[in-house]
Amino acid sequence: MPNCYDVAQYYVLNFWSLTKVKLHKLMYYTQGWYLAKYDTPLFDEDFYKWKNGSVIKDLQESMHFSDKIVPLDIPNANYDNITDENVAFFSKILQVYGDYSAEELIEMTHNEAPLIVTDAEQIITKNIIKNYFKSIQCQIL
Repeated sequence: MPNCYDVAQYYVLNFWSLTKVKLHKLMYYTQGWYLAKYDTPLFDEDFYKWKNGSVIKDLQESMHFSDKIVPLDIPNANYDNITDENVAFFSKILQVYGDYSAEELIEMTHNEAPLIVTDAEQIITKNIIKNYFKSIQCQIL
């Protein structure tokens, strides 16, 4: 099972000039659709509701750089944990969400139930995320 660092590493290696904000949004949609499809999380780390929406606190804190562009090497990542099945799933995420700007993704997540029902600075529970993505029309599955 990959962790959030492994998944982040996949995205930075397969998406040109990925910003930290956009990375977190892609991770959020990846976890949401994965929960909806498989009823289990792709990775264990939690998302928090921050000013710009859903953020994996551990991942954010591990990226000790001020530049908005994510470097190619994510700390604590092991690309070997990514399976061919994961790659196919991530490709679908990029097809649906890859062309949106970070600002558009922020607006999208702020208008979705998981962020609406979660208080600021709190964990957006996996159960809330899963229930939301199961309730909407399937774009990925």
